[in-house]
Amino acid sequence: MKLLCAFLSASAMLWAGAPAWDIHARLAADGRRLAVEARFAPGDADAFMVDPAAAPFLSGVEVESAGQWRAVPGGGGRWPVADAEARGAHLRWTFDLGAASRARRSGVRPFGTGFLFRPRVWLLRPETFLPGRAARLVVDTPPGLSFVSGLGPGPSYATRVDDLDGGPEAAFGAFSLTRFAAKGGVIAAIAPDENLPISSSQQSRWFKTAASALEDAYGRLPLPWTAVFLLPVGQGSGVLFGSTRGEGGAAIVVLLGQRVSDEDVTEDWVLTHELIHTALPDLERDHHWLEEGIPTYLEPLLRLREGRETAEAFWDDLRSKLPQGQPQAEDRGLDRTPTWGRTYWGGALFCFVADLRIREASGGKQTLLDALRAMLAAGGIASHDDIRRLLAQGDSALTKPVLVPLYDAWAEHPETVDLDAIWKRLGVTPKDDRAPEGALRQDWGKNGK
Repeated sequence: MKLLCAFLSASAMLWAGAPAWDIHARLAADGRRLAVEARFAPGDADAFMVDPAAAPFLSGVEVESAGQWRAVPGGGGRWPVADAEARGAHLRWTFDLGAASRARRSGVRPFGTGFLFRPRVWLLRPETFLPGRAARLVVDTPPGLSFVSGLGPGPSYATRVDDLDGGPEAAFGAFSLTRFAAKGGVIAAIAPDENLPISSSQQSRWFKTAASALEDAYGRLPLPWTAVFLLPVGQGSGVLFGSTRGEGGAAIVVLLGQRVSDEDVTEDWVLTHELIHTALPDLERDHHWLEEGIPTYLEPLLRLREGRETAEAFWDDLRSKLPQGQPQAEDRGLDRTPTWGRTYWGGALFCFVADLRIREASGGKQTLLDALRAMLAAGGIASHDDIRRLLAQGDSALTKPVLVPLYDAWAEHPETVDLDAIWKRLGVTPKDDRAPEGALRQDWGKNGK
């Protein structure tokens, strides 16, 4: 694709059919420097920026006018361009990935012999801009090197300006990419070509198990493309940590220790937990407890449903961990108490109580999964949503609303749950299949298929 062709006149401001941001990036033959050329439509700011920590590695900023290029003075992460808001701008610059990867907090991390980053790190972009408009990113790489992004398989991406300003992780370099297809999409495992502490057979079993769990929960993968970057950290053992980012796509970064055993793969919860994140739209920071609570509660439930966890272990785990989500002294509602316990286990407690009420209201014919499948229709982590609208969408699939009333009760005010009464009613402790809701407990991992 030729980035510099077929642009409409900026002076006439006729940009219909063309992206507001059109970015063409070329990786140098050594894989360590990036040359970028970009056109920006009118309507945004007269100054361009990168994150301050990345600014020392961006150089050679020039603007084109009437076929002539001239240098743009700037610094500290900001480059003013006269009349860019009224006329648009055609810019070019270079970014030193290699040097950035050696600096702390630059946003670029080594990935084998390549680099892992978010595109916003090297993207010079308007410091204020009109959101929601179309953007295009085209990436060229030399032979033997590749580019892959959570935005999609590439190397050309049709997206939004918001998603280039934010957006999920991507990588340049020499790496392996293995696609795991499941209903509704593909999970791509991206790993450095060297020193990966997990075998191909382990990786295949690991990813197929996680994909199966997502199909069980939602009927399909939440998104057509999810990139999972496997990053060895050279210390510890097993699967150490995971993080997920959306905004226009989905990328998961999983940190691996220097050794990963078969048992580590079998017992891992991190990959499934992170994939569950891709099913829920991005929410405001106050509602982070729902984003974390759903996978915290759902991942062990999926293990129970698939026979990878015993019922005894499942209920013992809930009994020991859910109390961490109860409000403590001085706590407020879930939207106002961003502590670790209230975020992860307070969110999980919300999900457990909602699941219980859904099962009770439907006589065991519906579960929280029915609501979550309805909520997936909002678009997954690649989109944004309002929490009340999202929960109402889940309630629309139920025999009676549960999620919105529970949210209204818990969002602003602390609500302590009488878990001991629930365990007794379900026959969890003491174990009693003849308890008032003993049959409901026995079917906990069976309903909602």
